Amino acid sequence: MSRSLKLKKLSHIQKNVIDHPRLKFKKLKKRKWSKLGSPAKLSDYGKLLVAKQSLKLFYGNIKEKQLCKLFRKAKRIRGDIILNLIRLLESRLDVILFRLRFSNSSKEVHQLISHKHILVNGKIVKSNGYLLNPGDRISVKSESFDLVRKKILESFKNYINLPTNSKKDYITNFSNQHILALAPNYLEINYNILEGFLLYKPSFEEVIYPTHIDYKLISEYYKHKIKL
Repeated sequence: MSRSLKLKKLSHIQKNVIDHPRLKFKKLKKRKWSKLGSPAKLSDYGKLLVAKQSLKLFYGNIKEKQLCKLFRKAKRIRGDIILNLIRLLESRLDVILFRLRFSNSSKEVHQLISHKHILVNGKIVKSNGYLLNPGDRISVKSESFDLVRKKILESFKNYINLPTNSKKDYITNFSNQHILALAPNYLEINYNILEGFLLYKPSFEEVIYPTHIDYKLISEYYKHKIKL
């Protein structure tokens, strides 16, 4: 997704749902993009659409066809449909790499995968949507180690390098503004050897987003609007 298209989509829903560091400094408030913002009052359908779009954009602007496919799969699994959907999304290879801060954007994560730098259980995987199971191991091809390590260091530098006046300010800024900087509990990563694991399927409370994601509205959208 191009930078301008990304800004346009985020402006429509008035949220930086991907928490990209370069979009934090009032870029969405520029007149060029603010004109595209959604109206003050949304229709019932508009609310459902914004909720669904927020979810899509966080997960790399995943295609609607892929999201519908995952929703159908979530319905076939016992338990809460939306929790099943979120667990499936959080099991995607591209999402896990994003959560592990291999990059600050889904586009760069997809490049790592398509250029055959990433291994799952020792084998190259070229599909962004490859679903991992608990216990699966993510690693980096030995020839790509230095390249990927450099990209990870750059992503962390861009993500957390905000000017502060004191150590206390830094800790406050880190906890309040960088909620995606550390891997969630259901993932494990060793940056020394660039090896990570999906430990288990997360609960609702463990899945962190930079902005509110309304699960109820998302459920209503897929249950009643597209008649899955």
